[in-house]
Amino acid sequence: MSCHRHRIALSILLCCLALPHTAARGGVQNTIRTATPVSAGSVIIIQRDIDTQKKLIVTNIAGGDATKVRQARQTLIDNADNANGSASDAYQKQYATQLDESLSPLTAAPNPRLVRLNAAIVIGQVAEKVSRTDNADIFAKVAAALLQTKDFETQLWGLKIAKFVLSSEADKNAKIVGDLDKLIVKTVENSKFPGELIEEAYRALKFDPLAQPPAMILQNNRKLAVTLATLTLPDLLDLIEWRTQQFKNGPPVNPRAESELTGYLPVGAGLEAVNSNPVLRDRTLKAVGELTCAQLKAATDAIAAGIPLDPDLVDVARNCGSAMASFGGSLANGNPPVNGAEALAAAGDVIRREIQLNTSDDKLKSWCDGLTKALQGMNIQVSMP
Repeated sequence: MSCHRHRIALSILLCCLALPHTAARGGVQNTIRTATPVSAGSVIIIQRDIDTQKKLIVTNIAGGDATKVRQARQTLIDNADNANGSASDAYQKQYATQLDESLSPLTAAPNPRLVRLNAAIVIGQVAEKVSRTDNADIFAKVAAALLQTKDFETQLWGLKIAKFVLSSEADKNAKIVGDLDKLIVKTVENSKFPGELIEEAYRALKFDPLAQPPAMILQNNRKLAVTLATLTLPDLLDLIEWRTQQFKNGPPVNPRAESELTGYLPVGAGLEAVNSNPVLRDRTLKAVGELTCAQLKAATDAIAAGIPLDPDLVDVARNCGSAMASFGGSLANGNPPVNGAEALAAAGDVIRREIQLNTSDDKLKSWCDGLTKALQGMNIQVSMP
């Protein structure tokens, strides 16, 4: 199965954000947003505006006025920062705290579905804005609650919020908020739509908001990057091992999702985390090796059934082969070099270089055999499909 269903589901879910932008009404004055500290009078003004927009959302969802709902939602989102990103740390902390207290109750039953969804969307968008000052961790409780719902759309927004919660706490204290990382893994594994959630989970667990522009914090702080990568590597491996089982039953929804990791684990801080101890390193090699072979097996089965190969499946298998080659190369050139690592590099590189949409099933099988033998030569026992 291709990513088609994945893309359709997300486009339907996010359509409310893609509608033409409508000018926001009301809002907190820019002078309040830039002030430090936030005065008692400003707190009252902030709350008054939140209450106004909240009432507009709830009332007009019931009344069917989508324009007013969009306006109110956008006002609440825009309130989190100035257009030039100049809102103060004190303001963003205060605004996030008041918004959390006011809107988080709307995300739960018995509120109507669209009320719950709109509240989650606002919190998600505000979490992104206040992550600039590391204040998204204020939304940790609602993120956890949304992850534990049964609805795909609220689970997805729970993941989006959790991504910024994790990054804010990590940047401030170099640690995880409670067991939020474990909850992310559990949510994906138990969801009815795991393929639609997996990419967001990977991005959260590799602290993407700290690595992407404009923050680029992890690029400029290698020590923090390695610490954080080490914290969530076991979680990422849990998901990789779980996804491998999915691939063994044929390509899952969104087969390219693991490309989020093939440019992360074999390089930089990710690689340092992998190599931080032999047990973790061997588990990573085993997990990515078995995943690669499961992808090759899914491609082999498609050929046998006369089904054209999915380009996304070919791309992710190529990327995973490249990752195995990178692991092997770094270990072969280490001090001391790891025995058998050169063979692993060669086995991964042939996949990277040669896999195509028209690759024969014999070649696909031989590449998996090559990975298996290389890993066994490093005393890593694997279970191949």
